Amino acid sequence: MTLHQATAKALLGGLLVRTNNWPEDWSIWNNEGDVVHLGFPRTDGYVRLYLACGPGPRTSGAERARLLLETFRTSALPFSAAVASAEVAGPCAYYVGSDGWTDQPVAEGVVLVGDAAGWSDPISGQGLAVAMRDARTVSDALLGGDDWSPEAFGPYVDERCERMRRLKVTGHITTEMRCTFTPEARRRRAAFGADSRVNPLTLAPALAGFAGPETQPAEAFEPENVQRILSLN
Repeated sequence: MTLHQATAKALLGGLLVRTNNWPEDWSIWNNEGDVVHLGFPRTDGYVRLYLACGPGPRTSGAERARLLLETFRTSALPFSAAVASAEVAGPCAYYVGSDGWTDQPVAEGVVLVGDAAGWSDPISGQGLAVAMRDARTVSDALLGGDDWSPEAFGPYVDERCERMRRLKVTGHITTEMRCTFTPEARRRRAAFGADSRVNPLTLAPALAGFAGPETQPAEAFEPENVQRILSLN
């Protein structure tokens, strides 16, 4: 089984913190300079922070957790002081923002699921969703009869291939939109926001990460639509 991997454009770091000054209904998705801030509240004052950026001194070494928090100290973010001074509640780790895939995750006696069968760009936040759907679909095939040959998992292979193709498009558009830190990219983000309010095919790839890629129109993931979105200005 050959595993392919796309070239990464950005790293995505994650850190769990705890603070008493973060509203439980407030999330972050913000571009600032050469980074992207993401933050999602949990229960009991915990907040999951993410930082998308290029590789550099802040993405490795013993100080990476402190440096990640420091990037949140910006006037562009409400409650930024509370975030930057939050209590670190877990390890800080950075992962490559890329996609991986295999064209055939099934062989005699073997069925790959989750990241073993290929992963979506973590900027889309679909890792657990992919793994759970894989497990459910393969379980249905195993419980559906006594034929456990590679051919019996054909529907799983076909469905997963299309699902991951669409998520790859979602990750690609998100990375190009969010992790390109140039004046042209800022104009493109503004144009994307305006166009997504009037053209459903502009917003559809992004919605795939929330409602499921199969819920969006197929034409939203075709090269022509992707190129149109990335050409907005």
